Amino acid sequence: MLPSSLRVWEWWVDFLVNPPEWKPLESGDDVSQFACGDAKWAKDVSDFLKEDALYQQERGYNRTYLFLADGVLAGFVSVLAFRISSNPSIQEYTEVGLSSAPAMLIGQFGVATAFQNAHLGEYIWVWTQGLADSQGVGIRFIALHCDPLNPAVGWYHRRNFRAIHKSGGASGPLLMVYDRYGPGAPEIEY
Repeated sequence: MLPSSLRVWEWWVDFLVNPPEWKPLESGDDVSQFACGDAKWAKDVSDFLKEDALYQQERGYNRTYLFLADGVLAGFVSVLAFRISSNPSIQEYTEVGLSSAPAMLIGQFGVATAFQNAHLGEYIWVWTQGLADSQGVGIRFIALHCDPLNPAVGWYHRRNFRAIHKSGGASGPLLMVYDRYGPGAPEIEY
């Protein structure tokens, strides 16, 4: 059972002492009740975990990690290899002259509704940076695609992600990039 909204603050205090458990997604994990909201983008994130994450992971397209609070699925992140292609708008931070820069893509990132605004997203973000550090390969950027209507766009901006462009045309999601070795990707008009 998910904690009530009254327990969320209490949970955050406990979270400082006992951080959430994390584990790789496995075939026996019950993710069927996961929900991170009613907006279309939130349903898409929830549906990814329920319908696509394991299938894609078993075929080598992503790796999904679950975050549990007191045994309850509280959030998840799905990551995969990515590259940022060099173009005139980003040439200034691909200064080594490569045609692209190595990145880790956050394919999906979700926090269950009952755990939102309790800093679990912050914990998952910091954990994901640590995952990038532990890979033993060059990862200059962490990138993600985000629906422009998702309120998390502001959250990502406050963590030095910068919108590079919209993918899929004017109505597509934003490609947001975090520069792990600099002040963040420059703000670019699209």
